[in-house]
Amino acid sequence: MNNYIATINKVKKNIIFNGSGKFDVDGKIYNPNFNEAAKNCISIDLNNKKYNFAIERIDDERFGFLFEGQYFVVTIRTKLKETAHEVIKQRFGSDNHNLIKAPMPGLLLKINKSVGDEIEAGESVAILEAMKMENEIHSPVTGKVLEIFAEEGTNLEKNSKIILIG
Repeated sequence: MNNYIATINKVKKNIIFNGSGKFDVDGKIYNPNFNEAAKNCISIDLNNKKYNFAIERIDDERFGFLFEGQYFVVTIRTKLKETAHEVIKQRFGSDNHNLIKAPMPGLLLKINKSVGDEIEAGESVAILEAMKMENEIHSPVTGKVLEIFAEEGTNLEKNSKIILIG
């Protein structure tokens, strides 16, 4: 049995995989059917509904999910790593800066913030047009916009720097 903590916009979910394909999210049991639709694209059948996601690995703990035009960053840690992270955060505080990058190639249509603006976790910071769809890019953290690296109307490559939040 594997126990993880998934964090989306500061909301934590306890996830337990029991090895039989079922998993428990905060006490509710799910039995989804996963299908890899294409590279970095997953289709999930759950309760007779199909959900399609584009997924990218940002680093060892963070994953970007594109779902219905919304981009979300999810941090996934083992329960032990999450406990250690919380202890370190409480003891030393958090002064991390978060760099928001383009999750895919596209045209930067709009930047919703300016340098010095306060921003909340989950708030839209930019709109990127990719594959003829407008995709909102959301801040993974609460903080202040420290720097803007890209201009509206610019074509960005995947992982191009957009905004630094501190």
